[in-house]
Amino acid sequence: MNIRKFIIILILFAFIFIPFASNTIAKEKKKKTVRTVEIQTKDEMILTGTLTMPESATVNAKVPLVILLHSLGSNRLTYTTLSQNLKAKNIAVLALDLRGHYQSTTKLSGKKSYWQNYSNKTFAKYPDDIITSIDYIRNNHVAIDVNRIGILGADVSANAAVITANKRKKQVKAIALISPSMSFKGLAPAQALLSYGNHPIYIIVAKNDVKHYKDGQLLAKYASGKVNFVTTQKGGTGDNILKANPNLNVALADWFKNNL
Repeated sequence: MNIRKFIIILILFAFIFIPFASNTIAKEKKKKTVRTVEIQTKDEMILTGTLTMPESATVNAKVPLVILLHSLGSNRLTYTTLSQNLKAKNIAVLALDLRGHYQSTTKLSGKKSYWQNYSNKTFAKYPDDIITSIDYIRNNHVAIDVNRIGILGADVSANAAVITANKRKKQVKAIALISPSMSFKGLAPAQALLSYGNHPIYIIVAKNDVKHYKDGQLLAKYASGKVNFVTTQKGGTGDNILKANPNLNVALADWFKNNL
């Protein structure tokens, strides 16, 4: 083979292979923006979550984080739309299966654990589980700014979110609460909300859920920061409200963007 033919072959190879390789690399990069993570708690529960990262996130351009916590009996998949809306706002998202739910039911030993069998003593571990998740992100994902965190919780996890935020108030800058209550499964958030200080709060309750509607109004009085109090006509309790009112996915993403 003479040199001229060899050069022609190299040029043809470049035209064919380089675009293909570039597309492959781009696709792989896109895939890595959504990944499943496993987080081990102090008592060796394995919590499973979905971490969604904006493509722009780097060590030199860190992004804030929103942790999404589902209702009792639900799971992290309920927040798929909200996760994408937050990602579009350049916010990282950790949607977490609570202890005892969906893919967070196994201990390191292999023993199973289900929320239906939990006492209030076990539900009291939820805030510590969230704190463990924050520490996991800090130690493993350097493109996330762990001093700009928001948390969204629904019913039992709304109460847990308030308690967590108060414990990590220097990191957790804003919390959104769907159907919070004065007490649920032993988690009573009023005093923690009072101590949380001048941070913005977003409360969502449905009018057809009388208990949480009244409790939400009471809790709003404990907040020192600005409260967005949103009522819906339908939706019932917890993350079902987002399913019944999908426009809230956009409103919540905008709110977190403005407050983180």
